[in-house]
Amino acid sequence: SSGINAEWPLRPGIHKYKGHQFVARWFHQPTYCALCNGFLWGLVTKQGYQCKVCAMVTHKKCHNKLISSCTGATSTNSGDSTLFIKNRFSMNVPHRFVIHTYYRFTFCDHCGMLLVGLRRQGLQCQDCKMNAHIKCREKVTVFVCIYLSVFLSLSFFIA
Repeated sequence: SSGINAEWPLRPGIHKYKGHQFVARWFHQPTYCALCNGFLWGLVTKQGYQCKVCAMVTHKKCHNKLISSCTGATSTNSGDSTLFIKNRFSMNVPHRFVIHTYYRFTFCDHCGMLLVGLRRQGLQCQDCKMNAHIKCREKVTVFVCIYLSVFLSLSFFIA
């Protein structure tokens, strides 16, 4: 693990970064990185990292580029950067998720896994169109509905 806020592994194979506890993992289904939206390639080897706490999936090269802290982390230290980001943008705009039926293969923007089923496979934010599993709803960072927060900040300048 490298980076300014990276810490040494808790145990061999666990990479801690901003409250996340990443473990190298092999995924049995097509999976995408939550940070760069790139496909995790590999058939035999472990393709990427998954947080043991919030289930976020990233490339090995992307895990130390995260901006926000783990949503399931309990330490107050891990929330410092999240608090900084909230204060920096000075808006706390949560996602407005509604149950959605997808007509194409769609992947969760948090954990990167396929939204399975024929109807009502997952949730979609009405503002930014973020897709998520129902089980991932509580794990998604709550203040990053960028689309709405940017729109609101621009409307303040126009009015």
